[in-house]
Amino acid sequence: KSNGSIPVVSLAETFGLPRRAEGGVYLVVVGVAERRLGLIVDALHGQRDLVTQALGPRLGLVPGISGAAEVGHHHTVLVLDVGVLLDEVLRGPPLLVAHG
Repeated sequence: KSNGSIPVVSLAETFGLPRRAEGGVYLVVVGVAERRLGLIVDALHGQRDLVTQALGPRLGLVPGISGAAEVGHHHTVLVLDVGVLLDEVLRGPPLLVAHG
């Protein structure tokens, strides 16, 4: 049984991306069933209902990404696979991307 705490990871670090040097960060809590994960993100851009599409063969193999969605005129976002992210974090290091 959980003690009420959840694991927290930086989304940028998980995917090997640089963080913005300025400004604050946000903590977004995501989950699947009873499992929860806190994601540290640099910015929030609102909430939307999206229709996702599968990625092509090259990007479709990126762990933690389930698809993509168009959110505006020629603006596409990647959609996280929360289940895979939870599995990776709960399994322990290493995370999705090797740092070096």
